[in-house]
Amino acid sequence: MSNLRLLRALPTRQGRPPTHLGEYDENGRKIPCVVRTFDRSSLGGWAEQRHAWTGIRHSNMISILDSGIDTSSGRPFVAIELRQGLALDAVVARGARLGRWPSRESTVLVGISALSAIAALAARLGSDDEAGRALRQTTSVAPDAIHIGFDGSVRLMATTGALSYLSPEQARGERFGVPAYVYQTAVLLFELLTRNHPTVLPGASQGIQVFERIAKRDGPRPDIASPLAEVIERSLRNKVTERPPLAELLAALKSSCSPRRLDSGQAELAELAREAARKSRPFGRASQGRAGRERPKAGGR
Repeated sequence: MSNLRLLRALPTRQGRPPTHLGEYDENGRKIPCVVRTFDRSSLGGWAEQRHAWTGIRHSNMISILDSGIDTSSGRPFVAIELRQGLALDAVVARGARLGRWPSRESTVLVGISALSAIAALAARLGSDDEAGRALRQTTSVAPDAIHIGFDGSVRLMATTGALSYLSPEQARGERFGVPAYVYQTAVLLFELLTRNHPTVLPGASQGIQVFERIAKRDGPRPDIASPLAEVIERSLRNKVTERPPLAELLAALKSSCSPRRLDSGQAELAELAREAARKSRPFGRASQGRAGRERPKAGGR
């Protein structure tokens, strides 16, 4: 049976997505989780799928922050950010309490979202780009190759490379420390700008590339000025639960980056701001407005 058929698309109330993000509503019906997979190649910008996912209590967004070729192994890597409280830790903790692994449905959902993001990045990269050529090979990976571990890790296995995410505590072997998403924005932005590559950490599964966090991380490269590193490291020291202020990151970008890299970084941050604005709009009106603008005129081709 197709993996896609494992995911049940559920309707939401007209004009109102589920705002109380518990597992069941007041009538005992399961509340669907709205999963937005950011696809830069699509005209609308967002592809929405609604699925019931036991253990997930937050709407979430998945997007690409960086990609490249690991210089030591020659394999591609992709930094995919799981934003806005994708409660992987909740899934893992719940599975541990129940004495079983997270469900196949949850694994497939993460897999489809990650593969969609990789495909979007591969389409954005030119055919003459080494990372683009390598990443195109990863799109053939079945969602079954996505694994959510008891330790909170998310691993994407491919014939040409691997993606893995661990929080600092998990990288040190501590199971349920500070939630992984606390560190995502600050550290992944740091990696985006410094071009730090993933490395194999002691204690990690053999052959799995792990994005470094606090436990064992290279310092900022000499060509990256200190203001950005200070912003990121201060956020990490404080174990922030929110993203660093947009203005603060932009100021650090302006003083730290080359013009080309600055344009890329500002675009990423501007996208974060647009996403926050979209989240604050009533779901129905925003969707109807986009649909109205995209509808062709009568009689037109």
